[in-house]
Amino acid sequence: MRHKKGRKIKPGIKYCGGCNPKYDRADVVKKMQHVLKDKVDFGSLEDEEISGILVVVGCETACVDASRFKKIPIWVITQPGDAEKFICDMK
Repeated sequence: MRHKKGRKIKPGIKYCGGCNPKYDRADVVKKMQHVLKDKVDFGSLEDEEISGILVVVGCETACVDASRFKKIPIWVITQPGDAEKFICDMK
């Protein structure tokens, strides 16, 4: 997904329940927010203006149900490397 020049992408963040976390999910999101502060405006799932969903899960099982978000892009972070890829894709 490409963003229009001057407009930030606004994904809502959905975390898993944290039953089997292999890394600090909140810390990874904080890093993404800092690095992408000029390009991405992370928001709430309840915000009507979100342009996608960032699903942040603690392991590769990725059991979060994101089916209600079928009409917008969904990015899934299962490990810190996925977050690095998301950062590169958004730049």
